[in-house]
Amino acid sequence: SIVSPGRKGLEEQFIYEGNKISVGVGGIHSINKPCIIKPNDDELLLDTDAASLYPTLLIEYGFYPKHLGKAFVEIYKGIRTERIEAKHTGNKGKDTTLKLALNAVTGNLQNEYSWLYSPFAVMQIRMNGQLLLLKLAEMLIKINCRIIQYNTDGLFLICKKDRKQEYDNVIAEFEKLSKLTMETTSFKAMYQYAINDYLAIPT
Repeated sequence: SIVSPGRKGLEEQFIYEGNKISVGVGGIHSINKPCIIKPNDDELLLDTDAASLYPTLLIEYGFYPKHLGKAFVEIYKGIRTERIEAKHTGNKGKDTTLKLALNAVTGNLQNEYSWLYSPFAVMQIRMNGQLLLLKLAEMLIKINCRIIQYNTDGLFLICKKDRKQEYDNVIAEFEKLSKLTMETTSFKAMYQYAINDYLAIPT
């Protein structure tokens, strides 16, 4: 097939372990119905996200605009490092600004009027990001985690408290395999209307 990186490009849907999932040029996400999710006393409701997913794929896997050369990767990597430092030191203004700068790159990779234009690079980033997230889901399902939501760069899931160490081991194994850094947050409840329309209450 010939796939365009634009919004009307490839989109496929399938069922995996009870979740209806959409993959394609717009990223991966599950198709969720309105629901309230509260873990039982012996469970944890967790959100695991890849930190700077698209920038990391560009840097670690070499999915950069080839017409700009490897020097582009070094400059981009420096901006990502600054952004992560700002996030961890609580410099919200700098964190937000650099996050926007980093994410604007992947948008402009599909903008034919941009000096960054590289449809092949943007498809490499998006498709491989989705495959990696599906791999993480597969690994977590094997230790009986129940995936609640897939959304671009992360998963909401239910994990039994007595399997938390196994969960941590899977995340560590996946980070080594994927070259991504995962960040986990624990929640009390999630009130969901749609994939990008929900309220989650942290513990």
